[in-house]
Amino acid sequence: MYRQLRSVGIDLRTNSGMEFARLAIRYLTGACGAFEFQHEAKPHLKDADVSAKVFRLGLVEDGYIITRFKFAAISMCFLPVTTATVNKLREDFELERNDAVLLRKAFRSRKWRSQLKAHHRIGELSIDKCSREGLDKYVADLVDITKDIVPHIRQLTHRKLRFLVNSENMEYGDFHNELQCKAVMAYYTEVPSVKSKAHLTNTLRAACNNYCNNIIDAWTSKKRQRMTNDGDDGFGGYKFGMNVVSENQILVSADGTALTYEELAGEDDSARQSFNTLNYRKVVMKLGKTPLRRKLIETMSGEFCPKFTDYLQVTGKIRGDKDNTDFIETASQDVILDTVSEYYNVERIRLSRFFAHVGGELRQGRYS
Repeated sequence: MYRQLRSVGIDLRTNSGMEFARLAIRYLTGACGAFEFQHEAKPHLKDADVSAKVFRLGLVEDGYIITRFKFAAISMCFLPVTTATVNKLREDFELERNDAVLLRKAFRSRKWRSQLKAHHRIGELSIDKCSREGLDKYVADLVDITKDIVPHIRQLTHRKLRFLVNSENMEYGDFHNELQCKAVMAYYTEVPSVKSKAHLTNTLRAACNNYCNNIIDAWTSKKRQRMTNDGDDGFGGYKFGMNVVSENQILVSADGTALTYEELAGEDDSARQSFNTLNYRKVVMKLGKTPLRRKLIETMSGEFCPKFTDYLQVTGKIRGDKDNTDFIETASQDVILDTVSEYYNVERIRLSRFFAHVGGELRQGRYS
C-alpha cells in the first residue's frame, strides 16, 4: 500500500496524505463504496498522472493488498494499537515494513478507528475471521467455491458470448479465464464476511453475470456500430446506412499523403511494400485478438524481437551475429514450432492448430 501511495505522489508525512491513506483503507475494508472513494480521492490525485478510478482498480487488482494487507487492517480494529500488535500482524501476514508503519499511524486516531469499526461490514466480524488462520480458511474455501462457479461461467459464456466468439475469431477459453479472474477478485473483495459459503457462491455468480453484461456492452457500444439509422424511409419503415472505411484510407505514405489502391497497384516498389505492410497489419489485427496470438504471428512472420533473439542466442540455436529473423528464414518448420512453443510456453499441438487456422484464412484470400 505504501508503494502505491508514494507512486502517485502522496506524502504520508502530511495530514492530507494520511487522510487519503485512511480513505484507501476504508475502501479496502468495505467501509465505503467505489463511487464514494473516487469522489473523495479526486482532490488528492489532482496532480497525479492517474485518475481516481485507475488508482482504485490498481488496489483491488493487487493480490497482496486485497488479502494480507486488508486482513491486517481489519484486525487492527479489534486489537490494541501498540508496537507489539503491529509487529505481530507484520509477522503473521508477512507485511512490508512500510505498510506496518502505515497501519500504526492510520489507526492512532481513536475516533477514526471507532468509526471504521462501527461500520456493519466490520462490526459484525470477529477477530477469528480476520486473523491469519481466517485468511487461510478463506483461501481453502475458494477451491470448493471455484468448483461450483466454473460450470456457471462455462454456461454463461456459451449462452451469452457465443456471438463474440463467432464474429471476432475468439475462443471460449479467453472469456472463461477472464470471468474466473473476476470471480476471484470479487471473492476477496467480499471476505472476511459472515456470509455462508453458499451465499458467497451466489454473490460470485452475480458478479460474473454483471461482468458478462459489461463485456457485451463494451463490444456492442455505439463507437463499434457499423449500421446507422438514417430515419424514416417514407413507407412506414426506416432506412439504414453503413459506414465503410477501407484500410488504405487509414494508411499514409512517407510524405503524409493518403494512399489509394490505384497507387498501391502500381509498379513502384515503395507502393508494393506499403501494400504488403497493409495486408500484414490486417492479418495481425484480425487474427491476433489476444496479446499472445499477436506476438505469435509477429514472431513467426520474422518480425524482429530482441527478447526472442536473446533466448535463441542463449540456447545456442543461432550465433551471436544472428537474430530471430535469420532463425525464422533458415530453420525448418518443426524446429521453429518446437522453439516458439517452448519460448512462449504454449503446447505444440495448440500452436500448430492456430497457425493452420491462420494459413487457411490466408489461402482463402480474406486478407489480401
